[in-house]
Amino acid sequence: MTTISVITATLNAGKFIGHLAADLLAQTDTDFQWIVVDGGSNDDTLTQLPEGLKDRITLIQERDFGIYDALNKGLRRCQSEYYLVIGADDRLRPDAIAGYRRLAQGSAADIVAASVKDGDVIALSGRGKPWLRGHSAYLSHHSAGTLIRRSLHERFGFYSHSFPIAADQLFVKRSVLGGAKLHCAPEFVAGEFSRTGVSSVQFTATLFEFTLVQIRTERNRTLQLLIFIGRLLRHWKKVVR
Repeated sequence: MTTISVITATLNAGKFIGHLAADLLAQTDTDFQWIVVDGGSNDDTLTQLPEGLKDRITLIQERDFGIYDALNKGLRRCQSEYYLVIGADDRLRPDAIAGYRRLAQGSAADIVAASVKDGDVIALSGRGKPWLRGHSAYLSHHSAGTLIRRSLHERFGFYSHSFPIAADQLFVKRSVLGGAKLHCAPEFVAGEFSRTGVSSVQFTATLFEFTLVQIRTERNRTLQLLIFIGRLLRHWKKVVR
């Protein structure tokens, strides 16, 4: 049986995490573990972890250096074959765990990429070219939209502390380019991605880190710099505001 862990990094997420907890309680497939890595919340985040999931929750409480440091802490405690990252402000559909398990078992893939609702649209997996869209050519979103084989981190390392916004992009691209088996399932919508996170709010920093990842993982660095300049000009108002 394919085993799955859900990893959530939290910090003062009290206004969100109750909704995510309800989504997990509503899963049609209840064979999963929830690893919650809390960086020192001083609101009601932890009191909202439901009794109904008590036997399936692993709680890690200690300071961290950002979301990817927190995820790495969770990964070191993760003992399942696969894991799913989901933010406290993201949502999961009731069939998410069941769907991911079915796709993982059917494909034997290292990475299963689902689609997710993103605002008013459905972000599809497996669209575009990596040289242009980076890891988004494979995934809809890392959070809520991607099931990852835990052992990939033994081959390609943990999430890099050098990329506080785009460490997931670097890991996914290194894994796929390094031979990890990817299965895209655009027909399967796993949940909803929230636009309140750092990567959605800090446009310029996100674009800069995205470009650094592209320079590290693509052959034509000059092309990546030209694409970066073009995006700066195109989104100038976002950059200067």
